[in-house]
Amino acid sequence: MLSAWPRQPFLGLAISASIGILLADFAAHYSTALAAALATIAVIALLTRNSVVVYLFVAAAFFMLHSFRTIDSPGLQLARELGEEPRPVTIRGVVISEPKFSERGSASFLFQADSIEIDGETRSSRAKLFARWRHVVEFGDEIQLFAIPVSSTCAPTSRGRMCIAK
Repeated sequence: MLSAWPRQPFLGLAISASIGILLADFAAHYSTALAAALATIAVIALLTRNSVVVYLFVAAAFFMLHSFRTIDSPGLQLARELGEEPRPVTIRGVVISEPKFSERGSASFLFQADSIEIDGETRSSRAKLFARWRHVVEFGDEIQLFAIPVSSTCAPTSRGRMCIAK
């Protein structure tokens, strides 16, 4: 007998993907063993064509992808490079959001780094930073910020604060 509920074939996939993402948010982990297990689950799902195995594959795939993105993000790589001790850095990049100006005249905006100079050594960086600056700045402007980071996630600049976006 047919049920009164309409068929919703992608509901199980969406729920499985959500579970994988939530698990990765709370316990991000990436390893070659996880990649091998994912490949094994994919083969089993293909051969058995069992819905539960497909849902398990989708949850595991989203877990792995979300973990990889969270663990190796450019912002976290920059935080590791900066370390814990305060030292001067110069960051060059582009304003990638429309600046919001405060009553005091400082602008808050998202900033895409192109390069960062730490201890006189220039390195390439694709980190996104949230910055506050006391000068007029517009979307698309190429600017250079100088800061002395106090922690690996936020740093006071000569004219405000700069924080790493994950």
